[in-house]
Amino acid sequence: MRFAGRHRLTGHAEIREGLERLLAKQPLFLEPIACISHSVLGATMYDTTEAVHLWVYQVEAGFFLNITLVLLQDSQGWRIAHLHASHSTDATFDPPSAPHSLH
Repeated sequence: MRFAGRHRLTGHAEIREGLERLLAKQPLFLEPIACISHSVLGATMYDTTEAVHLWVYQVEAGFFLNITLVLLQDSQGWRIAHLHASHSTDATFDPPSAPHSLH
């Protein structure tokens, strides 16, 4: 994870501390722009693009995040197997106009 103008954060402790510093100053408001999901028995993957708003009444997105979430089901229920978020390199985002599936 990388905060604007900062070095890359790695590991649970660094990421948690970075988010705590960021969210102590102000909340983030996430607006889902597009979500594509794929499911098979015992596994689900979500690929989303989220518009990030820094103020509750902000109309234009401050920036966009691309988020990948993989969930696996075991005997104790659903667990997060992988979570990745990165700053989108696109300045704007057009939602997909057709359904998408894995090949």
